[in-house]
Amino acid sequence: MTAEKLMQPARLGNFNIHVTCPTALSPEQTEGLRRSVHHCLIHNTLLSAPKVEIKLAIGEAAIV
Repeated sequence: MTAEKLMQPARLGNFNIHVTCPTALSPEQTEGLRRSVHHCLIHNTLLSAPKVEIKLAIGEAAIV
């Protein structure tokens, strides 16, 4: 997997996934592999922006 650093806002984008299979596959197996990649956890996460929550603890509140 590769990605480019994009600006405004700074982020990663233009992801490219390269899958190498060491053996020949039938058309059915190739389609199954393609479906697996399209339904993987990382692919789904990148397609649907996750909720991001940021909490800051400064000063006394940072001491636990």
